[in-house]
Amino acid sequence: MADSKAGKPRRIPPTDEGVALFANLTAGKFESEAIFTRTNASPWYRMALVLEGFPGLELVSFSFVGDDGNLYEDYLPVQMPASELACGLFEFTKAEP
Repeated sequence: MADSKAGKPRRIPPTDEGVALFANLTAGKFESEAIFTRTNASPWYRMALVLEGFPGLELVSFSFVGDDGNLYEDYLPVQMPASELACGLFEFTKAEP
């Protein structure tokens, strides 16, 4: 795995708003269900699908929480290792016309 800008992972606890967001997103779902789904109800599970799923937006930054529970900030999406439980964090901005 490539090093982050700081050279090491950081563990950052979620804010109260973040906890509330994920509590809302996961309410009534089974552990095996995807939190985020596309309009046809299929899960976002491949990086290319996520990036293609937001036409008109540009990726500003990408970080992820790895299987080890650590936050890896400022990575390129292609640097994220294969994982089972990791969660990608995408920051998009509206594309310039």
